[in-house]
Amino acid sequence: MHLEAQLYNEGALPNMPASPNADHSILSLIPAATYFMGSGYDIGGFWNDVSSAFSLSEVSGGLIETARSIVALATGLDLDTDILNWMDGEYSLFLFPSRSGLLNSFFPGVGLEAGVLLETSNRQAAETALAALDNLVGEDIALSAAIADHPVTNWQYDVNADGQLDSVLTHTWITDDTLAFTSGNGAMERLVVPAGFNPLSDYSTFRNATAMFPKPNNGYFYINASSTLGFFY
Repeated sequence: MHLEAQLYNEGALPNMPASPNADHSILSLIPAATYFMGSGYDIGGFWNDVSSAFSLSEVSGGLIETARSIVALATGLDLDTDILNWMDGEYSLFLFPSRSGLLNSFFPGVGLEAGVLLETSNRQAAETALAALDNLVGEDIALSAAIADHPVTNWQYDVNADGQLDSVLTHTWITDDTLAFTSGNGAMERLVVPAGFNPLSDYSTFRNATAMFPKPNNGYFYINASSTLGFFY
């Protein structure tokens, strides 16, 4: 299904040019079998625009300040400069098939896990934020590990209170400038082990669905309808 829409407005529409840096190279890191994928560009810039607009209202401005205070108290980091500012490249959130991970720990056999990719031009700032996050959960939970000789940080927790540690979150640098999070170690294996990995950017269904879209653009909202219906069945 291919939907298009046009917006008509009596006033002048805001000028929102596509970013020249959003080349969608991040799509080559996402499995072709992905059920759902949303992507975009520059979370840091988007947050600056939103927080500036919200600060004009006393109520919403108070919520923004509360969020900043909570993050600073919990991590010692500034929400704007230390956490969101380095997210200045492409990003993607996606759901894909996996036989192990956090969701499979809660719902055995569900065969579904989640991934997040964040591209940055400031890896040092990103690593500082990651270290603070790992320190927050503690060294007994955030453990260094490896998947096919690829170094990862694996968070382990007894989800089902049965004495068995489950992998609930895993993060690693999947490329020099792209940070990957997945809902568990088994899910990350789908991204870092090259054997059998087919990228979404080369998948015929995705390519056909987006072939007529204007280029460049700032991102996609994609659902593989046939696979998603098969999952629910």
